[in-house]
Amino acid sequence: MGDVSELLPVEIGRVERMVTLRGFPGWAELSSSELATLAEISRACTAKAGSVVIPLGGPVDASYSIVEGCLIARRNGESLGRYGPGTAVGGLAAFSKETEGYEVIAESDTTMLEMAVADLEEVFEDRFRVLSLVMRELSRQALGLRRSLVPLAGYPPEAQTGAACPARSLDLVERIFYLRKNLEMSEDVIDSVAVLAKSAKEVRLGPGEWLWRVGDKPDHVFALLCGRVVCSSPEGHLFELGAGDLAGTLDATADVPRWYACQVVDGVVGLILPTGVMMDVLEDHTDLALKLLSGFSRQVLRLLALHPRGS
Repeated sequence: MGDVSELLPVEIGRVERMVTLRGFPGWAELSSSELATLAEISRACTAKAGSVVIPLGGPVDASYSIVEGCLIARRNGESLGRYGPGTAVGGLAAFSKETEGYEVIAESDTTMLEMAVADLEEVFEDRFRVLSLVMRELSRQALGLRRSLVPLAGYPPEAQTGAACPARSLDLVERIFYLRKNLEMSEDVIDSVAVLAKSAKEVRLGPGEWLWRVGDKPDHVFALLCGRVVCSSPEGHLFELGAGDLAGTLDATADVPRWYACQVVDGVVGLILPTGVMMDVLEDHTDLALKLLSGFSRQVLRLLALHPRGS
């Protein structure tokens, strides 16, 4: 293992940084002003081959977009992958807050654009479009990883059915309670979750009914409050989702057609969150969006751990 060394500054002009950032997945769609904002918070630097860019056990507070060279990321001794030009590393650990056992080493002399996560979060708060594209790319990465895991797609072997489904319709307080649990959100974003809960539609489905079929539009997320659904795909996936799960989140955020069909096993009560409404709420409540970004980052890290060579 190499020694931790200070990253050396290099000169890359603002326009060149903008051109470089436009080449990263998702960011080709950004406007010139949005790219200029990202270029403004980036710092061009280089790491010598063998040096440690992010030390084991150290804080992960920056994302590194690679211009030239290659970095290797490891977590708890397992390789998460090799990252070359047009990719970024460090952001997953920083946004997820799961930095234990995480390290990044330069395989070769590597030139990067370093962006402090604190600066990125400020950009996200001011420019939701940038954040939404980052969330979309993370969702697409997670989808690719799940689809490569046959047959369970990285889900537990059995889903939880939860408590007996309530016979009456849920009031707003109950919707907030269930939705906060499904979203795995803390109390500090309860007001934002309440706004989302108000826009949700309660749905009750019986055994054999379909949530959706392969190829359907990802026009909503389905928060399962009780009961189970079985999901299958043409590639041979067969897994269950149940109480506390959010079905279709990745499809909706990634904006790709449903890749698996979902059929009710037990009676299900759920909340439908229309994708457009959900994105509008996230734009108005960035605190909730950043929490979801953290959740997506944790999910990708967990899935990468199932793929020792990364993606």
